[in-house]
Amino acid sequence: MNREDFDRLVQRLEAKYAHRPGALRWRVVLWVVAGYVVLFGWLIPLLILGGIALFGGAGLLPAPAAWLIVGAVLFALGLVQTALLLSIRVPAPKGVVVTRTSAPGLFQELDRLSESIRCRHFHRVQLTPDFNAAVYRVPKLGLFGWSRPSLLIGWPLLTSLSPAEARGVLAHEFAHLSREHGRFGHWLYGLNEMWGRVIGQLQTAEQSATIRKFLGVLIWGLNWFWPRLHARMFLLSRAAEYEADEQAGETVGSEHLAQALWRIDCLDFVLRDEFWPEMQRLAARQAEPPDNMLRRMDETLRQAPSDEEAKRWMTEVCQALTDQANTHPSFSDRVGAMGFSADDFRRAGFPGAARGTAAAAFFSTDERQFEAEVSNFWKRELLADWRRRHGRSSTLNRRLSDLPSAPVDAVETSLDVGVLWERARMVADVEGVPAAEPVLRQLLAVQPTHVYASLMLGQHLLDRDPGEGIRLLRRVITSDRDDVIPHASNMLMEHFRRTGAQAELEVIRKHMAAFEVEAAAARKERGMVTAADTFEPHDLSRDELAPLREVLRQQAELGNAWLAQKGLEHFPHRRLFVLCVEARRAGWWGGSGEKDQALASRLVPLVRLPGQVLVIAAGGALAKIAKKVRQVPDSSIHEQG
Repeated sequence: MNREDFDRLVQRLEAKYAHRPGALRWRVVLWVVAGYVVLFGWLIPLLILGGIALFGGAGLLPAPAAWLIVGAVLFALGLVQTALLLSIRVPAPKGVVVTRTSAPGLFQELDRLSESIRCRHFHRVQLTPDFNAAVYRVPKLGLFGWSRPSLLIGWPLLTSLSPAEARGVLAHEFAHLSREHGRFGHWLYGLNEMWGRVIGQLQTAEQSATIRKFLGVLIWGLNWFWPRLHARMFLLSRAAEYEADEQAGETVGSEHLAQALWRIDCLDFVLRDEFWPEMQRLAARQAEPPDNMLRRMDETLRQAPSDEEAKRWMTEVCQALTDQANTHPSFSDRVGAMGFSADDFRRAGFPGAARGTAAAAFFSTDERQFEAEVSNFWKRELLADWRRRHGRSSTLNRRLSDLPSAPVDAVETSLDVGVLWERARMVADVEGVPAAEPVLRQLLAVQPTHVYASLMLGQHLLDRDPGEGIRLLRRVITSDRDDVIPHASNMLMEHFRRTGAQAELEVIRKHMAAFEVEAAAARKERGMVTAADTFEPHDLSRDELAPLREVLRQQAELGNAWLAQKGLEHFPHRRLFVLCVEARRAGWWGGSGEKDQALASRLVPLVRLPGQVLVIAAGGALAKIAKKVRQVPDSSIHEQG
């Protein structure tokens, strides 16, 4: 199911169950039951049949040895696949664990909220360096469930919000586990998170390579089943967000929760546009992350932005749309449901960080100690990536010094476009995109269709000069460079969502949905080569063929080689070459298919062409394909001497 199909399904379900939330919940239950039937419906019979054959058939039926083998195979297969499902692990969240003993003030607040909201206690409470708070469930039995919730509290959140605002945010998280929501609703809400994380793990490359050997059909079924279940759970999850806001408002006051949401959404822009770019530049200059990163973040959040920035950020917060990319509604929709207007917050001005903070109130004299612990944790987590980035920046700086300087007016020079792009890319990596903007503009003046420069500059300009940024990114998504089209489309969709441009957002969504259909067809088309395919001349120049011919000349056992490309309907610019090789023959009667195959296997890591390459043997299982490749005009690129 592609993005557009999912959005349409959500919209259709939303209209169908708009005034029937109970019917939606029961429909979700039916889908969940169906999912578990699929999981257990083939495992349990497999185990039962294996057990019958193993313990019953071996003693009661003829040929007991055969029944014993059949039973053992079926039973073992059932056990292995059950074990694989149970072995799927979702990583536990990381952070500084706090307890009643180490943080009594915080737990007094949590206990009061738990009692007011009638919520069970969290299994674990952790402080993180994130500007967020969340409930996290880690299923211990994969898709079979059994999870215990943890509460994650971002330290920067506590140092930016007032005590009342922080209580509102925490009350919202507690409300997701509240008895007022009902165990049924809580179960469905948690199930949506759990299935999403587990299926995400199933689809990762690391696990799929092993698991797909045993669970290929099951994974195919889940890939069909999950989007349809998720669309229904998505609506329940969004409704749960509104319910949690309502209950948190009743507990601590809606005005405090609304003010917290306003402060968080506005300060998110400060982190995105000010703090993180500065950390990127710092990593280029400094070999290790600083000890006081949380203090640096707090200082950045407390600096008053310029009037222009404040106006732009507040406008985006108020205009942002609710869409199907996130279960959380937009700020304007959330505060609107509480009875407030987003424009009232905008008129009040940019909030900045609170003066009397929740961190000081909840941790009292231990505030600095916990800040140091979270900072040290963050530094340890960042250290490896920071060092890699610093090493890369040092290498790029040395390479930059070897490049010719970019001229003042690149249009009037013959400076190579490749040199300009390399300089722009390295400057952006080391100093940030703003420092690379002059070189990017020079490059685009020479070659306006350069998609990578258009992508980089377009993303940079989206906030400062939206018109030009949108124009550059539209140029990218209408190009034939399918490797960057999704990135440019996602940036445009996020920009239009943030700025409330619903019509433009729908246009890009439709374009992206069509692209995803085309990309899926292209993957399928390239996933298999058969004798029924059409093969065409390789169309490579003498210079493009030279490196390949040199590799072939170095193969003492090579007799002949032919090169063609598969005729492609989808993304034909991404070529798929087929190189057919034949080992040297000792006489006119031919040679061995095994030698051909061994030669083809050795050549696979050595062959480099401007596209995907399949190396096949002239003899053996792919002989029919090889025959068609040899029949393509001008396909012979190496002959036995």
